[in-house]
Amino acid sequence: MAVNPKQFWEAKLLAWEQGRYGGPDRPRDLLEWIANRSSMSLRFRVAITPELLRPYLANKRVVELGCGSAIMAGKLIEYGAASYLGIDITESAVETARARYGDNPKVRFLASSVAEMQPLSADLVISLGLFDWLTDDEIIDLFRKSGSADFLHAIAERQRGIQQWLHRSYVQLAYGYRTK
Repeated sequence: MAVNPKQFWEAKLLAWEQGRYGGPDRPRDLLEWIANRSSMSLRFRVAITPELLRPYLANKRVVELGCGSAIMAGKLIEYGAASYLGIDITESAVETARARYGDNPKVRFLASSVAEMQPLSADLVISLGLFDWLTDDEIIDLFRKSGSADFLHAIAERQRGIQQWLHRSYVQLAYGYRTK
């Protein structure tokens, strides 16, 4: 059975972010509860990415694909980015991000899928985990639309271990396919 990515993430994303990065609420679904508890690497990459990019952000136009509610946007601007555009397929996450950053003229958001996205005008394009959910053709399209921008795209680790097995099992059970 094919899953509509927009509907899937609209139903899950904000609760998913809350479980992975926020409060102690226990999800009703056992699969989500297990995934929340085994998400140390996700929390680490959200914390370390702005730190790693800090020396390269001065006056850069940054685009984050699959931004969710834009957890990293504030740090990227604080560390010198000239502007931040967050793009996510989930309209509710984009609305949450807009509410979080208010009228900050350096920060904008767009609800769009990779397929619907226009070519990007950016110096740096980043995504954390988005590729785990895209097809190979969508990844190729994403790079084409990124133009000559530098990029940092984090993907699932290939190391063997219980956390990796749990993550891959979650992706397969929750979404039904992975990229090659």
